[in-house]
Amino acid sequence: YTTGALSSYDNGSQFYVVVSNASGSATSASASVMVTNPTPGNTNLALYKSATSSGNENAGLGPANAVDGDLTTRWSSAFVDPSWIEIDLGSPLLINKVVLYWQAAYGTQYQIQVSNDEQTWTPVYTQNAGQGGVETLTFPAVIDRYIRMYGTARATQYGYSLYEFQVFRAD
Repeated sequence: YTTGALSSYDNGSQFYVVVSNASGSATSASASVMVTNPTPGNTNLALYKSATSSGNENAGLGPANAVDGDLTTRWSSAFVDPSWIEIDLGSPLLINKVVLYWQAAYGTQYQIQVSNDEQTWTPVYTQNAGQGGVETLTFPAVIDRYIRMYGTARATQYGYSLYEFQVFRAD
């Protein structure tokens, strides 16, 4: 039996299968749905997903560049605090790790925030001493659809600049 697209909210749902033929029909015993993420730790859940931002340095440095899997393209924010980049994971997923690939213009203070409605944001990681480069951030597992980097202090006078914003379910 194959179901349509499911989200983590469907986890534990009960269903029955009815099989029919010329002789009649039979109903299966109750079964439960178990929704799982792709292989833990190995799959970038943000790759090629929809991304938006509070503003961009210019049209060529938009947020899609931070989820394209290409370390030669980048998103660059407007030159203001606060600034953010948000990724829509498509459905609520179990996540607990973010990897940020910063360009020279990085955040010294920022939060990783999550939401299921794009209205109420919950911080899951607070960075008060960002160093740039590649930052791997882990936090207690959450199930959410949207994730963003919300920058409050830049290292330079330029914007926040990310080559990649990767999201994982760690092992």
